[in-house]
Amino acid sequence: VHTLAHLSAEGESDSAGSYVRALLDAGASQEQVFLDLLAPCARWLGEMWDDDRYDFSQVTIALWRLQRVLHEQGSRFNQVARPDADSHRALLAAVPGAQHTFGVIMAAEFFSRAGWDVECEPKASWPDLQARLNGSWFDMFGLSIATGDSIAHIASAILDMREASANPLIFVMVGGPMAAELPNLAALCGADAMACEAGSAVETAHCGVG
Repeated sequence: VHTLAHLSAEGESDSAGSYVRALLDAGASQEQVFLDLLAPCARWLGEMWDDDRYDFSQVTIALWRLQRVLHEQGSRFNQVARPDADSHRALLAAVPGAQHTFGVIMAAEFFSRAGWDVECEPKASWPDLQARLNGSWFDMFGLSIATGDSIAHIASAILDMREASANPLIFVMVGGPMAAELPNLAALCGADAMACEAGSAVETAHCGVG
């Protein structure tokens, strides 16, 4: 994880991609790379930023390179079709104003792999998200929450999302860094469920949507 973080922040433009491809060639699985390498690397870069060991531009460049690796490897995933070929639809987003949105982009890759029709809007505003939910049918709305300083505002926004949704029974799930810190995050936000990582998010959504 630390090696990949260093290569992403300080290496050449394709250093991170080359490192990940070498791990895959050596026998690592894509899910291991996604869950045990890319996700922890993104978290560690955030910690380095908090500790002032990397500045904002270094972390931004590093996360952009990790995102490029994510897309490169995600494109190799074989999508698993639902038996009835009628996939659920999900809108995934981050709390507007979030600086780094790597986690929600990774979650979108996992949902797509599981056969979901996914729209990922990591930089959308609250009004944009309301308009998307109102204008199209979604089975699930997922929101990544990075900090705990605006939980009350997020709870109010989620209520607005439900009221705007074309699907009156839309399943709302929250995740992101705060899911690991607040076991009752879903209840605090007025969501139906929460997940701490991408794999469990898909399972939880399948159970919640049915």
